[in-house]
Amino acid sequence: MPKNEKAVSIIVPIYNVEQYVEKCIKSLINQTFKDIEIWAISDGSPDNSIEIVKKLAQKDHRIKCVEKENGGYGSVLEYAISKIETPYFLICDPDDWLEEDAIEKLYENAEKNKVDLVVADKYFIYQEQENKKKLPVTWFLYPIEPNKVYDNLELFSFISVSPHSKLYKTNLAKKIKFPHHVNHTDTILYFIYLINSKNALYLDIPLSNYLADRPGNTMSELNGLSQKTFHDMMIVLNSIYEQLDKNSYLYAPICYMLYNLVLQQNMNTNIEKKQRKENKKEIITYLLKLKPEKKNIKNYIRASSRLKKIVKNIIFELYFCDFTRNLTLNFMIFLKKYWKK
Repeated sequence: MPKNEKAVSIIVPIYNVEQYVEKCIKSLINQTFKDIEIWAISDGSPDNSIEIVKKLAQKDHRIKCVEKENGGYGSVLEYAISKIETPYFLICDPDDWLEEDAIEKLYENAEKNKVDLVVADKYFIYQEQENKKKLPVTWFLYPIEPNKVYDNLELFSFISVSPHSKLYKTNLAKKIKFPHHVNHTDTILYFIYLINSKNALYLDIPLSNYLADRPGNTMSELNGLSQKTFHDMMIVLNSIYEQLDKNSYLYAPICYMLYNLVLQQNMNTNIEKKQRKENKKEIITYLLKLKPEKKNIKNYIRASSRLKKIVKNIIFELYFCDFTRNLTLNFMIFLKKYWKK
């Protein structure tokens, strides 16, 4: 690599995070791996966030400060990926921070093993409880062996899609399309990038820190998603479906994940009954898109017991049956409310 060229770009989307962004940027500056550039992109942020970063940039030439009109998280990813020229990139949200050897471990494993994607675990940080918890990126029903190169990426369809602790190859992400003015577009990045990848590696060590209880982030909506979140997620899910390569061997497992994600919107959106009726129409329309792949999607249903798997299969069939779909959607909402009581 030429002396003046960097190996990894770190994208930091900035919007109203002046309380957190300095800690984030300093965690990047202090990485043990030095061949980096930091793209701090203010998405029309009205607060003092970018000014804080500019002061840090005066002391470190690797920091690039960009100010653009507000276009949402996807517009930041779109802008950054189109501009960066390094072989690799990763994303670090401005209220999070990296372990000091995060990029070193991700980059060295990517180069050593010649893989398109490296993913690792993360820490959940809870400010109010003053503690941190390791969160594996994998799910026990779809276990991935660490430090092993996978040429078949089916199991990687079922990991956490958040950008934490993921190293991407820039050239494989250049053609991904991101809708503007919506959140959760990192979901698009992960699934479409996975389709474009040939191999991947998992590291079972936490390399990033996710501030889980910050007001305004995704975790704060666990008791009920807003209508705005529902709207954003449906745009994201439709964008993923439109960009998927229908001939890829990953099409069916990703469709299974989309099936689960769309039903989460039905279960978790906390809105009035009248609006829910309109939302249900969108959910049904999406399920009908997935229906031609129904037989293959069903193959990926797993559960921790035989009985639970039988129940999952029955519910799956009910969702895809024209006569029971609407009733099932209503019943699952009722069941969740009853369960809370």
